Amino acid sequence: MHKCEERNEFVDNLIIACKNDGKPLPFNLQKGLENGIAFHHAKISMLQRKAIEQGFRNGIISIICSTTTLAAGVNLPVRRVIMKTAKVGWNIMNKTYYLQMAGRAGRMGLDDVGECFILADEDYGRVTNLVLKDPVPECESRLEKKLETFVYKFVSLGHNTEDKLKNAMSLTLFNHQKPNANEILEQKIIDLKEPEFLHENSENELSLSPIAFVARFLRLMPRKLLIIIEHFSTFKNSVFSIIAYCIPSGIGKYMKVNAEVFRSEYLKLDDMDKQIFENISYYKNMLIFLFTGVTPARLKHCSRFYASMMILRLFQDKMKDFQCAEMFDVQKEVLCDICKNVCLELKRLKRAAAYLQEMAALRKPVSDLLVFLEKYSKDF
Repeated sequence: MHKCEERNEFVDNLIIACKNDGKPLPFNLQKGLENGIAFHHAKISMLQRKAIEQGFRNGIISIICSTTTLAAGVNLPVRRVIMKTAKVGWNIMNKTYYLQMAGRAGRMGLDDVGECFILADEDYGRVTNLVLKDPVPECESRLEKKLETFVYKFVSLGHNTEDKLKNAMSLTLFNHQKPNANEILEQKIIDLKEPEFLHENSENELSLSPIAFVARFLRLMPRKLLIIIEHFSTFKNSVFSIIAYCIPSGIGKYMKVNAEVFRSEYLKLDDMDKQIFENISYYKNMLIFLFTGVTPARLKHCSRFYASMMILRLFQDKMKDFQCAEMFDVQKEVLCDICKNVCLELKRLKRAAAYLQEMAALRKPVSDLLVFLEKYSKDF
């Protein structure tokens, strides 16, 4: 089969798979794939990421333009790595970071040679030292900072006694570097029993408490879940507070905030819902600018709240999709994607609320909102 035909078949199959997954294949990504080029970053769906990685391994994709998502954790050998800058954020990358990315090129057994280029506008001498002279820093375990997550994960996997957890830890770099690793683990287990995130039965077997179980399901730490439950309670489980929780982060990349619409919709909120803005000083200052007629340069940072007001208006007024999109000055496709993402989070909240008594008050508002948005999403 000709490479062009392979690519077209690959793209057609991926379009169908993405549609079934509820996250359509972005048009610009589709066009790139048809020419053997893809982009890879944290905002595309897991299905799309896996397909791109597999397509590259199979030779269907020749070039991947990536953020640092491919710098670690993905086994994706290449012939050539091109870094458009020597910086990560504001600073020049360290030696470990450089080796991690450069090491993708020329894997033993796959290529005879590997090439790495850095397009560096920065100080030439500093970049030369990075590549040729800087020593490789010592590897230091960070498990101690993540020990709580380690305990939850391994207990849920069946390592449900202190001895089994110690055995698991004995195989880690942390245990090798810390002579008192077992004592640190013992203290962590005690600390997690006190707020009842861990339960222990008469046979000294550990299990996750309902709070810890639901927190793992929601991809949160138990203490964070308690804060969120308190947050919902403070705002009497209002529909707006639920929507605001479900709006995905980074939404500002896909929509612009219309200052006039923002002001108008904010004034329509209940006093209680307005406090969600006013309790955060940054947004309170933003409101001062908005209501004095000055549009702040960083208005995009209010995009999650702007999107929340848009979904609230959609729900309360039962508007048509094009009417709501036009009213908030966003593309209809963006509104559709936001609705689908909110539905995914609402489904998780619904399951969590059904399991956890502390979240029982959320059951009806979450269910009502989910029923509406699921039906609404199907009509797009």
